[in-house]
Amino acid sequence: MTEITHPGSPKSAAQNPNPLTERAVRDGSNLILLGTYVDALYVSVKGILRRGVIEGFTEMKLEARNAGEEKYYSISGLPDRTFRLSPRGREKYQFILRSDAFYLEITEWANLPALMIQFDSHTLYTHSLDELQNMVDDVAKYFLEPGYEIRVNRFDLALDFQRATWHLPTPEDVIARARDRKVHFQQSHPICLTVGNHRSRLQFQIYDKLREVKSSQKDWMYEVWRESARYEEKLGVWRVELRFRRKKLREFGISTIAELQAALGSLVRGVVGGDEAKPWIRVASSDTRGKRQDHRPSAAWWGEICEAFLESLPETASHLDPAQRGDLRLERDETMVFAFFERWMIQGGGEGLSPASDPHECFDLLAEKYSEHLASEGLSFEEAIERRAIKMGLAPVISGVG
Repeated sequence: MTEITHPGSPKSAAQNPNPLTERAVRDGSNLILLGTYVDALYVSVKGILRRGVIEGFTEMKLEARNAGEEKYYSISGLPDRTFRLSPRGREKYQFILRSDAFYLEITEWANLPALMIQFDSHTLYTHSLDELQNMVDDVAKYFLEPGYEIRVNRFDLALDFQRATWHLPTPEDVIARARDRKVHFQQSHPICLTVGNHRSRLQFQIYDKLREVKSSQKDWMYEVWRESARYEEKLGVWRVELRFRRKKLREFGISTIAELQAALGSLVRGVVGGDEAKPWIRVASSDTRGKRQDHRPSAAWWGEICEAFLESLPETASHLDPAQRGDLRLERDETMVFAFFERWMIQGGGEGLSPASDPHECFDLLAEKYSEHLASEGLSFEEAIERRAIKMGLAPVISGVG
């Protein structure tokens, strides 16, 4: 499983070399490749809020509203303890919290994900995907009952580069499976090319990153670039960004961040091509205009960008291996089963059996209760399993059961 570690991470680059961000650039290359970064990660978590969460935040929100401004609160047990609670909510999400690490929305509406998490950009550049997964788990465990479900809703992967003489490509040189093409200008100067719209499953963008960093005052980004020994202070920086939204991620069987890591190679190859995969987008050489699209070779600089994206990614199949995806979900479900069993014991489900008892006795009692439950439903064990498989959208797992 590939781990993305970003420049600026507490992990030393010398001790933990990462091919995604520390690329060896070929001598004589026209491009200066600075690194590949996760630039956006939106996650939703479906589950049941723990008792007291809504009541506690309702009281704190009232304090914030009376003060007419965000209020600071310290919440122990979370990766970033200091939060700012907004006096206002957003639509059906009543509570909005911000920390230095992420933005969090909370709702008690049963038909909506209980939590919506959006990571701060600096957090994404200083933590690996594994660390981000742990942060999501910590937040979910704090606010929700066991049995929650994590879903990645958006993932952006970016590559920054420099070149002494380079111009933004024009839409006529872009060959893509998306019709929407838009060039953004500033003072008659093209600064951004976008392919696909904000509702698209997949969106592609090339833009003047240095200009954006200056306007947004993200001065810490200079330190990220300086992690590359080839960074030239006097040159501009351009960014190629691939944006994967929920519908696209679902095509690859991706829900969790762990599944995202496992399928990362497939996602990128689905955009730029490689391993016999046809590219979703490519940029043709400008001196071949007038020829048929399939007769137009890609621009040399674009070929270098594609190689840089693919250089260290695993050669995964076009979709995440079903067996691998099944292993990840089985591991998650087992964790939930164990957590619910412990809660059952704590709340007296053991009927006199203490945690010091032989766990086999506790499981035997649980099996008896489960048999009673099946009898009340008028089901055999085999029928219950088949019914559950159907609800999960799976084929029958036990043959011969009607």
